[in-house]
Amino acid sequence: MGKWSRGSICVLLAICMAFWGFAIAVFAVEEDSCELVTASAFATAPMVSAGGLHTVALRSDGTVWTWGTNLTGTLGDGTISLGRNTPVRVQGLTNIRAIAAGDLYTLALRSDGTVWAWGDNWHGQLGDGTIDSRTRPVQVHGLTDVTAIAAGLQHSVALRSDGTVWTWGNGSSGQLGDGSRSAGRRTPVQVYDLDNVIAIAAGGRHTVALRVDGSVWTWGANEEGQLGAGIGRWDHFRAMPVEVPELNNVTRIATGRHHTVALRNDGTVWAWGRNGSGQLGDGTRYTRNTPVQVQEITSVTAIAAGGDHSLASRRDATLWTWGANWAGQLGDGSLSDGRTISVQMQSLSHMTSMAGGEGYTVALRNDGTVWAWGSNRFGELGDGTEVQRTRPVQVRGPNGVGYLNLGTAPPSSVPFADVRPSDWFYDAVRHVFEREIMRGTSGTVFAPSIGLDRAMVATILYRLAGEPPAIFRPIFIDVAAERWYSVPVTWAYESGAVRGVGGGRFAPDDSISREQLAAMMHRFARSEGYDVHVPIHVNTPEGTSFWAWNYMRWAVYNGFIHASNPNMSATRAETANFVFRFDARYGR
Repeated sequence: MGKWSRGSICVLLAICMAFWGFAIAVFAVEEDSCELVTASAFATAPMVSAGGLHTVALRSDGTVWTWGTNLTGTLGDGTISLGRNTPVRVQGLTNIRAIAAGDLYTLALRSDGTVWAWGDNWHGQLGDGTIDSRTRPVQVHGLTDVTAIAAGLQHSVALRSDGTVWTWGNGSSGQLGDGSRSAGRRTPVQVYDLDNVIAIAAGGRHTVALRVDGSVWTWGANEEGQLGAGIGRWDHFRAMPVEVPELNNVTRIATGRHHTVALRNDGTVWAWGRNGSGQLGDGTRYTRNTPVQVQEITSVTAIAAGGDHSLASRRDATLWTWGANWAGQLGDGSLSDGRTISVQMQSLSHMTSMAGGEGYTVALRNDGTVWAWGSNRFGELGDGTEVQRTRPVQVRGPNGVGYLNLGTAPPSSVPFADVRPSDWFYDAVRHVFEREIMRGTSGTVFAPSIGLDRAMVATILYRLAGEPPAIFRPIFIDVAAERWYSVPVTWAYESGAVRGVGGGRFAPDDSISREQLAAMMHRFARSEGYDVHVPIHVNTPEGTSFWAWNYMRWAVYNGFIHASNPNMSATRAETANFVFRFDARYGR
């Protein structure tokens, strides 16, 4: 259990890559060298991670962007939907330094050492003490000083700065490593008798750790030999760590659904586990319960693994792939039943981060651009389509405008000719447009100076809430079924956010004043459980109607709206600004 003694060891960088919901935390370890192996020009090292059917990207400014399936709030943008085929920003997350995509959920590591999670939570994999799925990030309970994270099918892993490993979520195959087979831990537990760990990886139902001495330790499911410990397939699981024999000087680890890949400091790659698609790269399709060397590839500097395929980047900056290719995930332009020997990607090189999902692959180039190929059923390639690709395509920018670049500011996603970067409301309009809270009056016109009607505000509140399931009810005599605002008005009324104007009417076409906007937003905030308390010393803006005093005091105190002329019509720009500041105030 000693430390390496040969030369000086420099642990350069912990980066997280996810592969079909199987994430790895990778440390670049070099003897007598401190050469950075990622895009060092960026303030935060950008990276990509691939889940089962969704993709996650970390920008150099510490923000997180997602695309693909969103059935359980997987994308973290506050909504539930079939999916997004272009990137959306995860709400309320800043200062992130690592990401890990699980099957239908995601983890993010903040610079303060805390871990945040969102998406599916049926087995407690979000670690917030519940089994409630989340459409926005929540903090993992009681976990600090974390340096790396990994996400599996339904279990999560964290590495703390003291070298200990912590796990939570589904442990039915022993993948939590705490000696039990718990169906679900809702908060983190420590892995049994394991220390001096420098990297972690999470497979489908198994977990892998790399110790500072270059040894590899595994636990969890073993029916496909994925633990690599030489134990028989009849030994279906181990609930505590076991060492992979005769494997040393390992610098990086990666996990697929049922296989594991390791990179040694001599540039060779070794793999074990399921091999039905050739994902072990040894020229056969035989399952292996001990490591075998990947053939015909040397001088490797980085590795990754998808559901049933594997990837490697060589010192000459070329990218190589092998294994399953039923959806084109190898990116060689073909659809085949798999490659048992690695093939070179002809169209891509100089990758700084790469990840494999279930039937697709995503990679980050050193220029900050993101590329993807393979299955695209839910838009997981991020190219604005759901078309399968056998060769790499570039990931588009938010709302399909321009292209995503993780090392520079994102391209403007505001297509409106009447909204300029110099306008005071520019950031607000961009925010509500990117979140799909407000749209233009046409494809190129936002009309910032015109007012809004009551139906539009009810719809904005409905979108702010994430468009929860609702059905139309004939509450108001002037709100008919099958109008664009019918369901939003019903939902907004039943949630308490809006009221009628009397006589059984809602008056959907009536314009709304600033104080009426403040009232609706205040009621919405209360319905969402937000703190709407205002200190007693805050004055009521002059001219405010008696019934709106509390609403306007709250709005002005928080900077949501100007104090002057509360009875004037609220413009579209003012409403966008209200929502923008509201989201910032409540961390949405």
